[in-house]
Amino acid sequence: MDLSAAAAQCTPTCGRAFGASSGRDCGWLEEGGVAISRDRGLTWEDISGIADSAALPSQPNPAGLLPYEPAKHSDGRVYRDVHWLIRDPRSVQRMFATTGQGLYRTDDGGRFWTRLNTLVGNGYTVPIAQHPARPERILVGAAENGPPAWKGPRGPRTGPFTASRYSRNLNDGGAQAWVLRSENSGDTWQLLADNGLPNANAYMISGLAFDPDSPEIAFATYTDGGVYGTVDGGQNWTKLMDGPPETFGVVILSRA
Repeated sequence: MDLSAAAAQCTPTCGRAFGASSGRDCGWLEEGGVAISRDRGLTWEDISGIADSAALPSQPNPAGLLPYEPAKHSDGRVYRDVHWLIRDPRSVQRMFATTGQGLYRTDDGGRFWTRLNTLVGNGYTVPIAQHPARPERILVGAAENGPPAWKGPRGPRTGPFTASRYSRNLNDGGAQAWVLRSENSGDTWQLLADNGLPNANAYMISGLAFDPDSPEIAFATYTDGGVYGTVDGGQNWTKLMDGPPETFGVVILSRA
């Protein structure tokens, strides 16, 4: 698989971050990895970490017609099932990637990736939020169980917040989802429990966002429509509303 070529043809299962104003684009591909462009998207370079032939499928399978080839964690390399990517605003070299095998961080621009201990094992992580005024504070949504166990909507194929209707459910406990917080750029983590957020929710966390004007104000959404807010950096949360089912994210606009 040519990850660089795939990044240039971004599909709905991938995304781009950082923006053209810096001259750098960084793309992530679900079932691929992370790639960077230094010329505003004209060419791309694979920065998924230490090369490992077992990290990617042996044959391209974009239509899903071949049997799925699972992969395992590989030291120094980001897991190929990348869901979200953010860059630390203090350094272009430090990035965080949420994946189907936990949360990863690189401190050297993607040459080496480390899987962080987020307290939920190799949890299935998706949304991640960081505030530029306090970038050491990070919120992550993680589930103990993968998509086949999640309660909620089921589509024709697995997506970031949905299970496939064809997946066999091997666990009746649902997602067992938690919001996690780090105050030191991911070195250590706190599982936010018994503070107004659901504990081990059967529905997946679908969105996390800080108020652009304050790192103390943040919001979380779940796929059952629940919307929660905090005004003290995540110590305590309040349920704000029961939104529509299949609530897949939250966007907070600056009041300025």
